[in-house]
Amino acid sequence: MELSILDIAKRAGVSKSTVSRVINGGSASPKTRELIERTMQEMGYYPNYMARGLRGVHNTVVGILSLGRGMFTNPAISRRVAGILDTLSENGCDLLIVQDSNPHEAPGYTPKYVRYLRQQRIQGLITLGWDDLPEVQQAANQFRNVVYGGERLHANRGFRVYHGNYNYSSDLYRLLVMNGHRRVLTLVGVEPQNEQFRKTRLRAWENICFEAGFACSAADFYPAPAGGNATAEYLEALYKYFMKGKYTAVFADELACARAVCFYFQERGLRCPQDFSIVTIQRDDTEERFLTSAFVSDYEYGVLTTKLMLEVIQNKELEYRDVMMSYSMELRRSVGQGPV
Repeated sequence: MELSILDIAKRAGVSKSTVSRVINGGSASPKTRELIERTMQEMGYYPNYMARGLRGVHNTVVGILSLGRGMFTNPAISRRVAGILDTLSENGCDLLIVQDSNPHEAPGYTPKYVRYLRQQRIQGLITLGWDDLPEVQQAANQFRNVVYGGERLHANRGFRVYHGNYNYSSDLYRLLVMNGHRRVLTLVGVEPQNEQFRKTRLRAWENICFEAGFACSAADFYPAPAGGNATAEYLEALYKYFMKGKYTAVFADELACARAVCFYFQERGLRCPQDFSIVTIQRDDTEERFLTSAFVSDYEYGVLTTKLMLEVIQNKELEYRDVMMSYSMELRRSVGQGPV
């Protein structure tokens, strides 16, 4: 027999109208809301918002998983979201940001994105590529209509847009090594969402070193400035580490950081590319004439992710697939001959 909100109300010991308010996002005390949501979960009741024709969900609604307030202060994320918004708008679809900054706040708590997917408040979920976080792995494992990025989570399963971190990192490292650089210092974020990025880049560096026949270590990785803000204190500490380690090249993860490092090192008397080389990742259309970089468009990442998401929603028989981001190598003047 199909469950109704009356069954939920009886089990929870509340009125039918209270259950209805909780389901529809109305007012209720945190204790009552938790009781009703737990009862719904225990009884396996998930209201289908699409079937009920509630206002605001007649069109396809795609969710973006947000895991903290600071997420959208990241310029890369903002550019990806712009690509997502534009593509959804072109296809007459809507966007919902699913905020779940503390998904483990209570025993038996069901993350909001899980509830929204089950209830069809959203018809698909985009994770923006933070695939190493447990919330992202759980979503991709439980639901078919999830598009994620980065490393593959499940063999032959899932829909993924891969940004090519390993490939373009390998190309930049190979360029430096071909120019005689053996001591390359890589700057990469240490935040949880950057852990997989760091591991992938380290693997790329280790493999290039192996190909060239010399050793490397995790000490060749230095924390990138928090939020991309390279302060004078940060740059001075980085300069000392660079000189002490006898490095000859820098791989900076962000264009703005690379510019700050290049300028500061030159202020300290080092010439680029005569005394040191530097490479970076360029993720937007900012004009750059000096720094050698791999160009990977965050905006295009958002576009490709959304196109795949809409295809998944429209075609229930679609086979799992990967979509590889394209990138280009922009060879400029910041790489010179190393000491070897």
